[in-house]
Amino acid sequence: MVAVLVVAVTAVVFVLVAPQDGPAVAGLTRAPSAAPSPSGDEPTAGAPGPRTAEAGPLGSLVTREGDAVTATGMVVKPSGRPPAICTTLPTAALATVLRPGAEQNAPACSPLSVALDVDVESLPGWTEQDSVGFTDSAVTVNGVWRDGKLVVASATAGEVTPWPDPGDAWRVPCAPPAGGWAAGDAAGAHAALLDTFETALAAELAAHPDRYHANWYGYPDGDPFAPGAPMGDFGRALPEHVVMVVSTVQEPSEVREHLATLYPGNLCVTRVDNSRADLGAIVQRLEVPDGSWIVDAHSLYAAVANSVFLELPVLDDAAAARIGDDAALLQVRPLVRTSS
Repeated sequence: MVAVLVVAVTAVVFVLVAPQDGPAVAGLTRAPSAAPSPSGDEPTAGAPGPRTAEAGPLGSLVTREGDAVTATGMVVKPSGRPPAICTTLPTAALATVLRPGAEQNAPACSPLSVALDVDVESLPGWTEQDSVGFTDSAVTVNGVWRDGKLVVASATAGEVTPWPDPGDAWRVPCAPPAGGWAAGDAAGAHAALLDTFETALAAELAAHPDRYHANWYGYPDGDPFAPGAPMGDFGRALPEHVVMVVSTVQEPSEVREHLATLYPGNLCVTRVDNSRADLGAIVQRLEVPDGSWIVDAHSLYAAVANSVFLELPVLDDAAAARIGDDAALLQVRPLVRTSS
């Protein structure tokens, strides 16, 4: 049996309020200067020709008929169907992660996939199982965008880049209070009381989506997952100081005074431009029933960047028109992107 796992699995970080490559990312967000976008990417310049004159942050990323394009992911070809490339975790690989040692079935692409015109036998690591053909690892394919397919000219072994890049999401965008941050658990109280404080804070944020965006933990001593950082059982980080960060569209000092009555521990309140209601409306508008657009405004990355992250199969003219004026609040990664 062939075990397949394409996407690197990074540390999972939960935002309490929530109920591939750099050149492919549009990063025109309005995040606070103290909390930079975790992707760390700047908008790329447009390709030569009319594309450079197009207005809006998506112009240089739009793929059109005949464009030279590239994509990195796993290629899967079910029996009787054309091959497709997908970048999200294939279903069989996910089953292996959740049940180590389980029998590995042939993989299937997620809805975030793009059809290929390719001789599958020429692909690196091509194999077959249960009447399904697939690459045994990620590949990078290069070719031309034509008739809604990527017509492949070449293929090499590739690696799917985790996105968003965690970057400096651990930083605390507030100066320490007089006397410094309190050591110990995040609430500065006995661990048994921590859930009570978090529940009260989460309820406050959920009740006022027009006032707040999100909350997350920050670590003023440095990245708690960096090499050499203290670790407990099961890889649990053990930072000395932990700070609850809350983002708001209102005056931070006034909001902090109120939130301190709900959360008595280390608390940082930072101002952002966009509320949870603002960004949540974009998510609701852009989500599609088949799941081929992955839209996120509530993860740690979206919280720190104060923007919406969008992954989609290809950013063509129709997709750009659907995004419309919300483009300035998005960070976008298409599976298929134009080649430089």
